[in-house]
Amino acid sequence: MADGITLWGLTKMPAGEYVIQTGNYIGSVWQASPELTPYGQGIADNYPTQIPWYLSFNVTEAGTDTLEARRNRTIVTRPLLYDVLILGAHALVPLPANSIVPNPQAFIYLNISHNETGIPWATPNRIGHFPVPAIAGIDTGGPTSASIAVAANSVVRWPEAFFLPAHSRLKLEFFVFGRADLPGFVVPLRLIFTLLGVKLVNLSAPAPQFVTMPNGAIVPVGSRLPWYSTVPIGVFKSNLRSDFQIDPGKQTIQYFPPQFCDVEIHGIYSNFINGVLPQAEKLSLKLVDVDSETAWEPSQSPTPAVFGGEHQANPVMPLTLPHILKGRHRMQLMIQNNSPDPVVGGSVTLVGVRQCEY
Repeated sequence: MADGITLWGLTKMPAGEYVIQTGNYIGSVWQASPELTPYGQGIADNYPTQIPWYLSFNVTEAGTDTLEARRNRTIVTRPLLYDVLILGAHALVPLPANSIVPNPQAFIYLNISHNETGIPWATPNRIGHFPVPAIAGIDTGGPTSASIAVAANSVVRWPEAFFLPAHSRLKLEFFVFGRADLPGFVVPLRLIFTLLGVKLVNLSAPAPQFVTMPNGAIVPVGSRLPWYSTVPIGVFKSNLRSDFQIDPGKQTIQYFPPQFCDVEIHGIYSNFINGVLPQAEKLSLKLVDVDSETAWEPSQSPTPAVFGGEHQANPVMPLTLPHILKGRHRMQLMIQNNSPDPVVGGSVTLVGVRQCEY
């Protein structure tokens, strides 16, 4: 595909116009004419036929009258005939008509892994999953008696395209946290989850093994994996969402799990900024790359300045600059509750791209 030429809605930018060399953060909102990152474009250039692609599936698990710590549902995608570049996701989450839980879509958690590697996209810790709005645009089906807020975004664009080879599968594991303060009510798990991307067809050649980046680096295809790291706000004693709590005037520190390879952190999502916790604007925070001894803020910053939320145009708030977290380094999050009320049930997710050697 020549520079400046558009084919099937995908435009190749002239050489040298990418913002950063290792992957161009293009925003978490789907634009009118999406552009591929250098990595995604390097893969797509090997295919003469590129076709818009969508894959949807229902995820349903009814609520019950008994308290359950987690309600789980696992979906495995069917093998595909052709290679696919997955660029983003959408989730239609109809709210229960009698819902008494604010924004239950923000508390549906997810983990994804590819059967070829088995590497989970969520970092392993006590949660081991991430909120669905960190990876997918949320649509509640319109305003209802249960929710007056409608998500501004319909599709979340991932910071990097994911290459799904033909005949391979993705495993998606959903769950909803229970609530200890509402022992007779468990939120039903109901959503339609849609992956969006580009089908790639080349009947005369196999899939590419390597991609040359704009800076000349040779990157193995499949080495840039989605990365989501989630930690609770406050003390986490169990698998109950209501056990994530930080009391008034208290301060808590959480460490994101270290990784064996470098990670590009592109943005941050929180599931408590909008609608869930009215006192969220009274929380202040500090983020630190511990092993590099670099604090991101010389003073504490208000959470809405750093975190995104599911009802913002950018649910994953992009960083001012993608941050390279070196292998085996850890990110530290310090949060201070300046409100007169406890903060319950919130979590924070770093969103990025794992630069692996696989």
